[in-house]
Amino acid sequence: MTGTQNGNGEARQNPLLGGILEDLGWSRTRLAREVNACTKRDYIGRSTVSEWVNRGRVPHDPLPTVVAHVLSEATGRKIAVADLWQRTGKESAAWVPADHRYPMSWNYQSVLRAADDWIVNIGGTLDVDRRVFLAISGAALTSISCGYVDNPMPIGSFQLQKNVSVPDVITITPGIVNVLEVTIGELRNLDDHEGGNRNSLRMAHRHFRTLAEYVKSGKVVDAHTQQRLLTLWATLCEIAGLMAFDAHLYGLAQRYWFTGLQITHTTGNSELGAHILGYLSFQAAHRGQANDAAQLGQAAMRTAAKGTSVAVQALVTSRYAQSQAALGNNYTCREAIDKASQLLTTPGALANRPEYVSWFDSRMFESQSGHSLLALARTSSRKSNHLFEQADQLLTPHVMSGSDFSRDFPRDALFWGSWRARSYVWQNELEKAVKTGITLIDLCRSVRSQRCVAALRQLNSELVQRRGALSNPHIAEFSQELNAAIAAQA
Repeated sequence: MTGTQNGNGEARQNPLLGGILEDLGWSRTRLAREVNACTKRDYIGRSTVSEWVNRGRVPHDPLPTVVAHVLSEATGRKIAVADLWQRTGKESAAWVPADHRYPMSWNYQSVLRAADDWIVNIGGTLDVDRRVFLAISGAALTSISCGYVDNPMPIGSFQLQKNVSVPDVITITPGIVNVLEVTIGELRNLDDHEGGNRNSLRMAHRHFRTLAEYVKSGKVVDAHTQQRLLTLWATLCEIAGLMAFDAHLYGLAQRYWFTGLQITHTTGNSELGAHILGYLSFQAAHRGQANDAAQLGQAAMRTAAKGTSVAVQALVTSRYAQSQAALGNNYTCREAIDKASQLLTTPGALANRPEYVSWFDSRMFESQSGHSLLALARTSSRKSNHLFEQADQLLTPHVMSGSDFSRDFPRDALFWGSWRARSYVWQNELEKAVKTGITLIDLCRSVRSQRCVAALRQLNSELVQRRGALSNPHIAEFSQELNAAIAAQA
C-alpha cells in the first residue's frame, strides 16, 4: 500500500511508519510526545499520528523532517524523509541535521566554507541562525571524531593562510585581537554565572558572526595574529556550544563544536580540540547516548595525549569517566577518575593550563567526579550506598550555599547541587533533600540555564512522588517555593 490517493480519492495507509512504530514498541502517543519534545512545541497529539498511519496523511513542514529524524535516532538507522512519507514528504530547508552540508575536509578551505555558511544563514535579527539544527548520534556523530583523530594535524609553526580579501573590512591587528580576547573572556564569565539560555546565546552568536567575518576577510597583519584570531574563534565555538547545550539546543551545540574542531585541526591546536571533543562526549552522556559518549571520550583522550597540557588530559579523562558512568561501568569509571586525579596532581599541571581551561581545578574535578559517581549509582547493578557516600563527600564542600565554588561557578553548583538533592530522594532521605534544595533556590533566581531548570524539575517531581511526601508541611512548602522559582525562569 502507498500513501497516495486511490481511485476513489481516499487516502491510504502508511505501512512503513506503522511498522517502525511496531518495531520500536512505540504507541502513537509516544511518537507524538517525542516529536513535541524535539520541536519544543505541542504540535501534535495521538489523533494526528493516527491520521499519518491510517490515512497516509503528510504533515506540514517541518514535521516530515522532524518525524524522520526522531525515528532515525530511535532505530539507529537513517530513515529518509522521502521513504517515510512515500515520496510525498519534502525535506525541510530550515530544520536540518547538525552535520547538514558540513565540509569535514580538515583544511583551511573548509574553515572558510564554515565561516561563509554561518554568515549567509544569519537570521533577520543578525544574532541568530535561521536554521534549526537537529542533534545527530551514532555513526554520524562518532565518524566526525574519528576523522578528527585519524587525519594528521599540521606540524611546525603556523603559516599565514591567504584567501581572497573582502573589501571594506578592517585589518586585524594584535591590538584588535587583544580586545576580542577580553570580550570572549567576559562571555565565558557570563556562561559560568548565568548559564546558557537563548538570551545569552544571542549575544554570543553576534560576536561569533563577527569573528566569522574577520576570518573570512583574510585581512590580518601576520601569521601569528591570524593564528590567534582562529584560536579565539574556536574558543568561542566551545563557549557558544556550551551555552546551546545548556539551553537544550543540542544540535546547535554540535554545529558550533564541529566548527571548533575544524579550526583547531587546521591550526594544530590538539588541546583545544580535545576539550571540544570532551564536551561532545559530555552532551552525549547527558542525552542518554552512552556508547557515543564513550567513543567521543576516547577520541578526546587520544587527541589530548598529542599535546603538552596535563590539565587538559585530566579534564578529558574526567569526561571519559562520565561516559563510563552512563554505561554503568563501575571499574572503568573509577579507573578514569583515579587517572584524572593523578594527572591533575602532577607538579605544574594547574600552573601551565591553557586559558580556555583556567576554570578547571581540584574543585571542578571533585564536583565532576561526584556527579559521575551519582550517575554510576543510577546505572550500576551493584549496591549504591558507598557510591552515594563518596559522591556526597566530593560534592558537599563545593555546592553548599556560600562556598567559593558556588560563588565562582553558580551554574555548575546549581546543576550538581540538584543532583545531590536528588540523590537524597533516591535514598528516601527526604528531609536532607529539602534541606539541600532550599539552598538552591537563591541560585536558581540568578542562573538562567535550561539544563539546571530541568534538573530542578526532576528533583521536584521525584520528591513529591514519594508516598506521603506532600503530607509533610516542610516538603509541601519547599515544593511550592521551588515551583515558583522555576516558573520565574520562564
